[in-house]
Amino acid sequence: METLRLETERLILRLDTPETLREVLDTYPLSEQLEYLGLTADDYPVQRDKYELHIKRLNPLRVFYLLDKTTNKVIGACGYFRNWPEHARGEIGYALYDDSYKRLGIMHEAMQPVMKYGFEVMNINRMEAITSPENIASRRLLEKNGFTFEGVLREHYNTGTSYDDSASYSLLRKEYEARNTIK
Repeated sequence: METLRLETERLILRLDTPETLREVLDTYPLSEQLEYLGLTADDYPVQRDKYELHIKRLNPLRVFYLLDKTTNKVIGACGYFRNWPEHARGEIGYALYDDSYKRLGIMHEAMQPVMKYGFEVMNINRMEAITSPENIASRRLLEKNGFTFEGVLREHYNTGTSYDDSASYSLLRKEYEARNTIK
């Protein structure tokens, strides 16, 4: 199974597509699936359902798993969880699975090649991001990467017990290009 690999100073970014995820879910033993996806046995049932949904959708995900270069351990993910090629639009998302990697600039480091991939390979014109208004670290990450706060989407996200607001951000190709030609 061939998959795209990108590297940063501290990370290997491994792109998984619906095809690679399908192969992993259908052919790997459970222990290898858990390791490959960076999941625990407790996380697995819910995450597998999410992967199955993404595999079936017309707007497939393009997720890069983040591997620590020193340990080769999956420590998080960053990529496009929603993609609308006909509108040249994609929604970027990210997560670190291990709290010991937080506040080290890991996600900022990971977002650079993922954003470049979105604009240059996926031909995205508008990159979107949604986060909790209370998630200050996520909001700072987006702003540090040039995203513009567009507003709050009221009762936008169903948690299963309540409807929570979401902070909406975007980054346009022309803004990305302007930021990256100045450097």
